[in-house]
Amino acid sequence: MKTNVKRKPSKALTFSFHGGSGTGKTYVSSIIAESIYKKGMRSKYVHFISGTEFSHNQYVPVYKEELKKPSVIERSVAQCSRSLFSFVDEIDKIPPGLLDILTPYIENHEQYDGIDYRNAIFIFLR
Repeated sequence: MKTNVKRKPSKALTFSFHGGSGTGKTYVSSIIAESIYKKGMRSKYVHFISGTEFSHNQYVPVYKEELKKPSVIERSVAQCSRSLFSFVDEIDKIPPGLLDILTPYIENHEQYDGIDYRNAIFIFLR
């Protein structure tokens, strides 16, 4: 992680933590936030997004449209390139295809829609 912070990365830093309930996945996310931001978890650039918000298969087109709008991700990274997004609460229950909307933010792009996401951090908890 230090290497990603000190150099110019080619893409966003992405973690995927797996484990049962109570194994410390969310705790590890909080340690990362506390080590990066002065205000730690209280920073306005730390975002926790619940997988249960997107749990209905029949609403996938609606969810995709909502996520395509100028989103929390775009606004936050435009203000702070080192924004952190943690997808929590049963991320594996999100309908197939919905996470594809995040692909442009985490792939090798110098910019996407005029915003550089290469310093952003995405954490997926399962």
